[in-house]
Amino acid sequence: MQRERTGVVPGRCRSTAIALADLEAGFPPDPEDPQFALPSLICLENTQSRCGGVVLSLDYLRQVRQFATEHNISLHLDGARLFNASVAMGVPAVEIARYADSVQFCLSKGLGAPVGSVVAGTTGFIRGVRRVRKMLGGGMRQAGVLAAAGLVALEEHPRLAEDHANARRLAEGLAGIEGISVDLAAVVTNIVFFRVTDERWTWQTFVAAAAERGLAIAELGHGRLRAVTHSGVTSADVDRAVEIVNEILRRQAALLRR
Repeated sequence: MQRERTGVVPGRCRSTAIALADLEAGFPPDPEDPQFALPSLICLENTQSRCGGVVLSLDYLRQVRQFATEHNISLHLDGARLFNASVAMGVPAVEIARYADSVQFCLSKGLGAPVGSVVAGTTGFIRGVRRVRKMLGGGMRQAGVLAAAGLVALEEHPRLAEDHANARRLAEGLAGIEGISVDLAAVVTNIVFFRVTDERWTWQTFVAAAAERGLAIAELGHGRLRAVTHSGVTSADVDRAVEIVNEILRRQAALLRR
């Protein structure tokens, strides 16, 4: 087993990790009391999308695994960006997934395939997944071309380090612009959250102004703007994005000085 890189903590984002005490509070004091619903699953996301792509540590995953075992409850890992977590932590994806009973990861998103997700678990679990997929109309025929793209994405996943470096480059560039607020410590994979603190702008007007200049940014709740780096974004693209943000804020300031 490779050693996990230091500096990857259970969570930022006012703690991305669910405290074990909070998990415990989700169970009724008397499990035999029919007035209360009994939990049947713990689901963890790694990396944590809405917290800016931060990573749950192996130590935390071990703790939750032990908790789940003690409470006879299954643990599912939403690993949509599992391989981003793997690269950021410096450990194989299997070392992250081993604590879960089941795991799902996307072949698209960070990995860059055109479409597709993979679910892994026990033979019985996968048998049930296939049945549900069929019931919901999710089966596909002649899917070999898509599967081939997924294999390429998996084989080339170490390149995700480039996306992480580009996200860091973007965050540092944004941090140097007056009127923009970004938490550099939270940028550990390929997602950058930031806010426009210049009161002359709302997030809606800022996003519209960026779109007019060819820069796509999304709002993801409470006015937080999200930018995600991937295989289609180069370091030159990142530099241009920083220039566009700077141009937008400088232009508004120049108009007000007239």
